Amino acid sequence: MEAANGREAMEIVRRANVDLCITDLAMPEQEGIETIRLLKEEYPKLKIIAISGAFGGTFLEIAKLLGAGAALLKMRDEFAWCERQ
Repeated sequence: MEAANGREAMEIVRRANVDLCITDLAMPEQEGIETIRLLKEEYPKLKIIAISGAFGGTFLEIAKLLGAGAALLKMRDEFAWCERQ
């Protein structure tokens, strides 16, 4: 399942009984930090993975403090990532 923003993600989690939510932190309408905070309040056992490339990934630590089990830094240039491997 895929959501265009944090509000849609919240609705999907409420309807679909999911075990894992992977969320970007930079989203329209309701950003990822707020989405993680609200999801963990309603579903404390929900596993969350946060991803972000915005601001050099500085908000990933906040996501972990709010309950994301993992935080992954997105590469801006996917081809550069492939070349480095």
